[in-house]
Amino acid sequence: TNWSNNGVPASGNDYYTSVYGMRTPADANNYTFGGHSLTLQTPASTTYSIIYKGTANNVYTINNLTNSGGLIRSGGGSGDTYTLAGNYMCVAAPSTLLADQSPFVINSPLIGSSILTNTTISPFYSITYNGTNSAFTGKLVVGVNGTLIFNNLRSTPGNPAVFTPDQINLGGSSTLRDNVGV
Repeated sequence: TNWSNNGVPASGNDYYTSVYGMRTPADANNYTFGGHSLTLQTPASTTYSIIYKGTANNVYTINNLTNSGGLIRSGGGSGDTYTLAGNYMCVAAPSTLLADQSPFVINSPLIGSSILTNTTISPFYSITYNGTNSAFTGKLVVGVNGTLIFNNLRSTPGNPAVFTPDQINLGGSSTLRDNVGV
């Protein structure tokens, strides 16, 4: 179902973005997506599949999120941090997280085996992983100037079936910060 502005998502329905982008409300509230699942597809009519426009340290819960070529983008104030929570975020096709206006914290466990590009416009806007990501065997690419943080041992990716030397690929002057302590 392609979500319509004429109604709220229903709990039994699966939704997808198609070529359109979704925006969160520009307020200080936390939100839970009401549908059973949401699949982000490659945007064509916007520069994002979903953009976070909150005005505080918002938590957005999207249960059963599949990123199938989508772009998740921050779009609020630079002093705010946006947290993505939910059952999981499946990376089903090459997809992107873009922290261009504020940092991201990903509490949803990653699953899937495709490429997830993490891009920030400056070291101040990091992307932090807190979830249990052992079921994610894809590649994490960190774009130029990106800052990627693993906050615990469970937040690092799982082991792919075949050795992948560039499973975590740092580009340009990007940094990887490991808060795991190992």
